[in-house]
Parts: sequence; C-alpha cells; structure tokens
Amino acid sequence: MDFYEALMDHPIIGAIDTSRDVSSAPCSIFFILDGDISELSHQIDSIKAIGKKVYVHMDLIHGIKADEAGLRFVKSLGPDGIITTHSRLITKAKDLGLFAIQRLFLLDRKNLKSGIKSIKKSQPDAIEVLPGVVYKATKELTEETKIPVITGGLIMDKEDVINSLKIGAIGVSTSLEELWTL
Repeated sequence: MDFYEALMDHPIIGAIDTSRDVSSAPCSIFFILDGDISELSHQIDSIKAIGKKVYVHMDLIHGIKADEAGLRFVKSLGPDGIITTHSRLITKAKDLGLFAIQRLFLLDRKNLKSGIKSIKKSQPDAIEVLPGVVYKATKELTEETKIPVITGGLIMDKEDVINSLKIGAIGVSTSLEELWTL
C-alpha cells in the first residue's frame, strides 16, 4: 500500500515522538515529529513491523542535521519518507528515493504566495499545511500547485478533520489520539 492508498484507508495520521507506543493505534501512517536519534531506529522498526507507514521530520529529531548527510542516515533506517520545511531537502530526498513531504506554515497571504512559489520549484510528493484549520488557504494551495495536501496543527476536533478533508486535503495529521479513530 502506498502513501495515498494508506490515507484512503485511514485519513488520520498519527503525529508522534520516538518513544510513543503505537502498536494498537488504528492509523495507517505515522509522522515522527519529535524525539532523539538514539530511539529513532527502534521506533521506525516498530511501526514497520505492524505494517504501517512512517515518515521522519528531518528538522525536529534531536541529533540529526537537516542536510544531505542527515537524509542519507535517515534513509538507512528505512522510513517510507521524510518531512521538512526546507525546500532544498525535498529535491535531495527525492533523488535518494525518499517520499518527500514539505511542511508549510501559513502565517499570512504573503507567506502563502512564497510557499506556492517554493513548492512549485521543489515539487514535493505532498504538502503538510500548518495550522491545519486554514481551510481557504489549503484549498487555494491544492488548486494552485496540484500536489496532494495534508493538514496538521491546531486540529482540535472532528469538525476540523471533516472540514480539512472537505476542502481537498488528502489526510490530517494530529497528536490527539481521540481523533485517530474517526
């Protein structure tokens, strides 16, 4: 099952750290957004062992630098892909055969326009928009770039999940376990 099929199966993505036990979680995909390099390999192996997809946020794992050497190291651990805010890493990750998700923080209209420009250049496999409750901007981003969008950040309830999916997001990432079973 690829990334998109996994989201069709279960559109809620578990946002976790390297120490979280996810063995009974219903999510098909997990984003490792925090933790320590010493626990990363074990967490990736644990998630893969239960047949789930796992993506590592290059910018947030302690002990890993968000550069090409860091990408090669993370790839050697066997995740399905990476997440980063750095456009330059997207191209390098794709060159290494990693699925690349570009995380974009939408603060204002100017930031949205510069984000669209950056994404058109780097061509990630998917975009994660934060905060995920920015429905109108997410819709425009989807229409303008034609790249699948995942919403995340400040997802507070079922309504936020439904609204994100309604405007065209293909998935929603959240650390709130009560939303994982929707």
